[in-house]
Amino acid sequence: IDSSKVEPLPSQVKGIGNSTTVSKDIESEEDAFKILMQLAESVGSRLRKENQLAGMISCEIKYNTFQSVSHQTTLFSPTNSTTLIYETACRLFNELWNGTPIRLLGIRTSKLCDPSEPVQLNLFDMMTSDDSASKKNSEHIHRNQKQENLDKAIDNIKNKYGENAVIRGSLLIKDAKK
Repeated sequence: IDSSKVEPLPSQVKGIGNSTTVSKDIESEEDAFKILMQLAESVGSRLRKENQLAGMISCEIKYNTFQSVSHQTTLFSPTNSTTLIYETACRLFNELWNGTPIRLLGIRTSKLCDPSEPVQLNLFDMMTSDDSASKKNSEHIHRNQKQENLDKAIDNIKNKYGENAVIRGSLLIKDAKK
């Protein structure tokens, strides 16, 4: 029995994440990075589905000794890009991992914001009058737009044809015969 007021609307999401417990201990960076890629795809897709950008990314490791460690970083610009989430998680993983076999890996995002909110610009990129710096900034914006379009296209294909409709080549088994 609960006498609290029933809220008609669901509460706002404060963070989105995913983790997985593996059946066999992870003992190599390469294997850990494959799992982090799968987790980043899931987290990025969920962020885009919720129309949210993450301002903070966290990586969690649980060793086979059941000791848990995590590390987080605040992003300069919020994102929902699978690639940026993955790259950040890999960097955090490298800062954390001590070589002990891993039982669980996780990626969490927080400090969520709406994409329509203003974004902090990099003052140093904007102040330069050098044409090469301006061109570099323009290329960076173009790359981000291309990555955003790619993420949306992959999301649409997976929504229409199922989660396994698009699989990254890096996640395919090395020993697979043609």
